[in-house]
Amino acid sequence: MFLPARYFSLMVITIFFLLSCNKNKFDVQVKEVKTFNSYDLNAVFFINDKVGYAVGGERYGIGILMKTIDGGNSWTSPDSIMPKACYASCFFSEQEGFVGGFDSHLTYTNDSAATINDRVFISYLPVRAIKFKDRQSGVLAFGNGYGDGSIALTHDGGQSWTESSKYNHCFRAAAYTDDGTIFIAGYGTILVSQDGINYTVSKQYGDFYTDLHFINDNTGFAVGYQGEILRTDNKGAKWEVMKKTNNPFEQPDHLLAVHFYDATNGVAVGENGLMLHTSDGGNSWKRAKAFTEKSLRDVILLSGSSGVIVAEGGSVFLFNL
Repeated sequence: MFLPARYFSLMVITIFFLLSCNKNKFDVQVKEVKTFNSYDLNAVFFINDKVGYAVGGERYGIGILMKTIDGGNSWTSPDSIMPKACYASCFFSEQEGFVGGFDSHLTYTNDSAATINDRVFISYLPVRAIKFKDRQSGVLAFGNGYGDGSIALTHDGGQSWTESSKYNHCFRAAAYTDDGTIFIAGYGTILVSQDGINYTVSKQYGDFYTDLHFINDNTGFAVGYQGEILRTDNKGAKWEVMKKTNNPFEQPDHLLAVHFYDATNGVAVGENGLMLHTSDGGNSWKRAKAFTEKSLRDVILLSGSSGVIVAEGGSVFLFNL
């Protein structure tokens, strides 16, 4: 039986489209790790190449923390550490660190969450990022929706925090450079500060920036929910577009996190199993063949070619590029 010409043409076009979708994509070796958790995982933090933490939960119901001591190959059962979902963490050692979450909760532990000390900030906004320059000086970025954000600063190791007034931008990311310069990013803007109190605009009228990573004093990267990747080589004085925002005629990229192991190797991840890799310092990015349809919420490189991804539904993926 012969197909009508129009059906044959449609079949050829479909095959061509599927082949073109995989063109220039690379294979990534992935191992999905079974966990005892079905809550979304939003952030991952490693002390070294063996010991790490993953946090997540349900927005209005529970915030959970899981720990690994074997590089992510196995994880403890999820501990309930706050009444709302966790979005960020920062640890100083295997026992001591901070976890932040919805409704402005910030939890401190010095015994791997066997005991916790929870506080809530005045802004009542979700804690989206926790970064420390050293054991004493740290910054929090808060944000909700598109129009509400604030920043908090500590110089006593988190015993006390000074919170800014509210901004009309939701913040999702924070970063320190080696010399202590602070960058805060979120909806349509990237801010910079030398003292953590006075901020100026480093980039505006751009994407909804979801993550930042600086590899030295001058060079840093920002990724956005509409697929944009930016790089600065002069401490935010100018940002260069390394990947443009989504084309309305193509499948959209929604980036959620970026991490660099060194000045050369970096990975960005996002929704629908999106994973991008650079081996030339961000000049070019290659797309991995999708290994899942899940939203990949955070990533960390533990070497130049391997790392850990946390995702929705409690999924953890170990990968080798």
